[in-house]
Amino acid sequence: MAAPQFLSWLNISSGQTWLDMGVGTGVLTQAILQQASPKKVVGIDLSESYVALARQDIVDERAEFKVGDASSMRFESPEFDVAFRDWFLNFVPSPQQMALGMKQAVKSGGTVALYVWDYAGRMEIMRQFWEAAITVNPSAAELDSAKQFPDL
Repeated sequence: MAAPQFLSWLNISSGQTWLDMGVGTGVLTQAILQQASPKKVVGIDLSESYVALARQDIVDERAEFKVGDASSMRFESPEFDVAFRDWFLNFVPSPQQMALGMKQAVKSGGTVALYVWDYAGRMEIMRQFWEAAITVNPSAAELDSAKQFPDL
């Protein structure tokens, strides 16, 4: 899991309020709780079953989970110090809209942090897969992840 290394690199001070957009089962929220000493982490996900699992697995008064469409969330006023997400941008219809929503949710001077897989470059296993798939079936080139996610 890359999150612990990325959290260390971010070096966010303790006591901050975090937003985990696209929380899924809560793995990233758990890493934030363990490593970043947050005041609070709010995790949002479209999947009711994922949110239920996160609530079941993470018993911590600092964690709050909500069902909602993280890719189109809008906040009336900034309420978070940090908005953080791993890999989620690869799976939303509009990564730009998602990043803008995260920015809108964070207070002035706060942090918006994201990372994604490097489909087009150094994710060798994906490159090897797509090169083999295209060799077997040249029409697979249209589905190549490097083409879908060239420069997020």
